[in-house]
Amino acid sequence: MIDLLKRSSEDRSSIVRRVSAEILIRELGNLGIKARVFAERFASDNSRAVSERGEFAIKTLDEAERANAS
Repeated sequence: MIDLLKRSSEDRSSIVRRVSAEILIRELGNLGIKARVFAERFASDNSRAVSERGEFAIKTLDEAERANAS
């Protein structure tokens, strides 16, 4: 899974990167620390559709961390 996300997150096609970001969101709970690395990569993408998904993933991770801290 990690290798597939890595390759698809670097693809030239924004559609491939967008789908990869959607998979990241679906699998956030299963990726551990790597989830934030991918989320930040997607959030800084030039494509608005990809960066929005990356930003959503970061917010979701932040909320989960705050919930676990309390």
